[in-house]
Amino acid sequence: MKRKLWLVAALILCLVLAVGILAACNDSGTSGQQTPGGENPGTEIPGDNPGDETPGDENPGDNPGGEDPGTDDPSQGEDPASELVFTLSSDQSYYILSGYTYVTGGLTEVTIPSTYKGLPVASIGNDAFSGCTGLTSVTIPDSVTSIGDDAFRGCGGLTSVTIGNGVTSIGSYAFSRCTGLTSVTIGNSVTSIGDWAFA
Repeated sequence: MKRKLWLVAALILCLVLAVGILAACNDSGTSGQQTPGGENPGTEIPGDNPGDETPGDENPGDNPGGEDPGTDDPSQGEDPASELVFTLSSDQSYYILSGYTYVTGGLTEVTIPSTYKGLPVASIGNDAFSGCTGLTSVTIPDSVTSIGDDAFRGCGGLTSVTIGNGVTSIGSYAFSRCTGLTSVTIGNSVTSIGDWAFA
């Protein structure tokens, strides 16, 4: 009983923090900007500040519709990675997929990109998709080497997961309480699976 209360309290705290962070980012308009020197790399939401990007940052194939990449209308050729939130690693050598932004109709299928802004996406952070009940399928590329604790915990609608060959560790409770999971393909490099990862 105490464990359930602790989990409920932790979930509420996470939700309150997430709402506060999103509200602060929206109010300040600084989401996606990095501090000089990269000491506090921050979180980047693709397409959030299109005017802040320098020429050459975008891949020509990222905007197949030829429209303004900052538009909020997904029918205008928006990069699918714009639903994902990335955090630059402390050594600035790779990105961590740290979460997702609200998507009208809910986030259902995710194919994680292998690179973002020219650097590899090497990790899925703790709690990145935790509680995303509308998520039905996830494809994780070979560039990802670790899946954090609770990364997909409580994604009850998740039915299919494909984990690339680069993943060596799957964190504790990473896919816990994914009650709809019927298909899991795990790459051949996994050497560590945390406690209750698929419970």
